[in-house]
Amino acid sequence: MRKEKGRGPGVREKLSRFFRGIYELHIFRRLIRRNEKIMESEGIEKNKCSKISACFGMCGTVCAFVLVVFTLLALLIGRNTVTVDNIYYLFKDVYSMNTVGESEITRLSYSLPASKQDFTLYKKGLAVAGDSEIKLFNSTGRVTLTLGSEFANPRILSSDRFVLVYDMGGDTFSVYNSFKQLYTETLDYNISTAATARNGRFAIVSGGQNYRSVISVYDSDFEKIADYSKNDYVISVSFDSSGRYIAVLSLDSENGGYVSRLSVFDTEKSEIRAQTSVDGVLAYECVYSDGDRIFVPCADRVLIFDGRCSQRGEFLYPGGSLSFVSVSDGGVALLFEDDPVNSQNTLYVIDKNGGEIFSHDCTGDFYDMEYYDRYVYLLEADAASRIDVRDGGIYFSECDGALGCILVSNQDKIMICTSSNASVIDSWARR
Repeated sequence: MRKEKGRGPGVREKLSRFFRGIYELHIFRRLIRRNEKIMESEGIEKNKCSKISACFGMCGTVCAFVLVVFTLLALLIGRNTVTVDNIYYLFKDVYSMNTVGESEITRLSYSLPASKQDFTLYKKGLAVAGDSEIKLFNSTGRVTLTLGSEFANPRILSSDRFVLVYDMGGDTFSVYNSFKQLYTETLDYNISTAATARNGRFAIVSGGQNYRSVISVYDSDFEKIADYSKNDYVISVSFDSSGRYIAVLSLDSENGGYVSRLSVFDTEKSEIRAQTSVDGVLAYECVYSDGDRIFVPCADRVLIFDGRCSQRGEFLYPGGSLSFVSVSDGGVALLFEDDPVNSQNTLYVIDKNGGEIFSHDCTGDFYDMEYYDRYVYLLEADAASRIDVRDGGIYFSECDGALGCILVSNQDKIMICTSSNASVIDSWARR
């Protein structure tokens, strides 16, 4: 007689037994009994509702099990980043942003040399870098960090995670959160520029032994993940919204003229994605914008490329002296000084393909300009103005803006930073 090996329970039956075992745990039996007593007291027929009750009970058990598994997997996968320090600073961030949220910052003061300071917004607050001190304020105006610094020419940038301060022309950079310095490094060569990405990556541009420029890319754990070398002078770098691609603008001279080169690097594959060059054009910077566009303001035009370095548009300057350029996701705003004696200026706004969408004659002496969403913000000595590029509406607010700069928080709120204080503007009067 041939004996056949009996088949064990299938996967479906094993899972059913597993979940049934969890379902029969003491804590769940207590819930079931409580529900049955409620049903009996209210005269509900148990037979009609038992299947529904069991179904919902099983769903609750499965959800609880999935939550536990998800939590364990998250802790396992992120074991290198889920540290006591990170949890500690997470709760400190939450506390600092919510304890007195009803009394948001309206004005704050700082004491830093006017010629040696830079500003950026960080987590709804303000970060200030000077040659002797770094200060961070939260959204209520409370100082969360004060550290001494030795940056001769500080420049400050921020991402959703960190604040990056580097010494332009020096060899040192540092990274901070709201409460402490997280990382610092001194390079062998001087730093010319830098950029940050929303996901915490950042790039530092310095020199090299065999190259004029080296772009070093770091991840959010401050590990160097890529090095790109160029024989040109890199003057600007910019990340795309994902942090994967970085646009690099460099300059060189050939036959007595300028050559501007644009390259896009893939930081995950550590290779050049695309590159192009424009002869006879002096470019100033590159800005990687949403919608797969790279805006390159130049001495006489704005060039517009996509992520593959294919030119998608161009805007030739109409005349006058270019005073300010500001890039937004929707396009570029440019302010030209037509008549310095009479303070006559012209504002142009172009879209992502180089088409003019708005122009306006402006009278005044302006200290700064920013383009955000649908508004252009202009700063004068005694007032800030907000111009709606869709309907041409102009709004004003009085402020002390002499030698100041604009930081845009949202459509209705901006911060004016001067040499000694910062003030928030969140109310506007239409002209």
